[in-house]
Amino acid sequence: RALRAFSRASPFRTSCFGEWRECTSARFALFGWIMPRSVAVHPLAIVGIADHFTRVKQGGSPQAPTQPAVGLLMGTRRGLQSNILDAADLSYTDNGTETVIAESQIETKRALTRAVYPDYEVLGWYTIAEGLEALHARIHECLAAYVDDPLFLVMKPLGLGDTAGQDGEGMDGSDAPDGTEALPLTVYEMGVATEEFGFVSLAFQLETAEAEQISIEHVAKVTPKSGITKTELHLSSLITSLVTLQSRVQILTEYLDEISERPQMEPSPALLRSVAQLANLLPPVKEKAFEIGRADTATFGTALGTSVTDGLITANLALMSNASLVLGKLSDKFTLAYDARLR
Repeated sequence: RALRAFSRASPFRTSCFGEWRECTSARFALFGWIMPRSVAVHPLAIVGIADHFTRVKQGGSPQAPTQPAVGLLMGTRRGLQSNILDAADLSYTDNGTETVIAESQIETKRALTRAVYPDYEVLGWYTIAEGLEALHARIHECLAAYVDDPLFLVMKPLGLGDTAGQDGEGMDGSDAPDGTEALPLTVYEMGVATEEFGFVSLAFQLETAEAEQISIEHVAKVTPKSGITKTELHLSSLITSLVTLQSRVQILTEYLDEISERPQMEPSPALLRSVAQLANLLPPVKEKAFEIGRADTATFGTALGTSVTDGLITANLALMSNASLVLGKLSDKFTLAYDARLR
């Protein structure tokens, strides 16, 4: 804090702070004190960054469409664990050699965020770009005077990243599973001067909370178009979910068939326990409708029919109970409205 106060008061605060940071990093590297840094990116932050970029390109922002979108990363920090939870847009001026960001603007963003989320703080900044530029080094150096060890997140608008990625994998998608794509994000921190513009890429993980998942699903929900009812839209979503469930069940059955046909293949005990837990959720299977080694079709059909009958009986009993409750309320109203002699 004393060094930060000195850097703010000094006219050479940017250069002094940069020299102090490089000296500290070199000393840590000399004694082997560098510890791995953990970064988690949440979906709401990604949505906020993408929304900022869209507003700038569509002319819905006071910022010029040709000027790169820049903003602050908000979240929590616990030691070496940083959670990027939100993003806020930021304005700046740059003349090609110097970048100026008003400190009052950063303090305003910080105060507004802490008024809602007291634990949040400024973790760094973000931009939308195809790669690293000299402008990024100037902005990062300017923000380093106000933010402790800031992170730098780059989102590619039209492609995937190059060096770092989710869970430490490459952002070009080469290490991603078949049929999937890596996020077009790269997270950096300031390193030694030998790196490109002094930035070093960091591995990050994509994390989400239950409240975030509900919010993202609500934002991504498709609204009904003309000629399409809400029922059709719901059924379409239900069919998509069933198809996805069927494909995942098919993967599990193929894996179990491969294990049974290839005795030399060593199965995964953890995966088999998970499959057994899923199977036990089915009432007919839980009642041991399967014999050891092969399926008993007749027993399985009987157990399945019993389970369906029990479910229908439970539903009918619930309807009867609801109807009895409604009749009781109607009887009470009738008693209050009419005299007993009229009945």
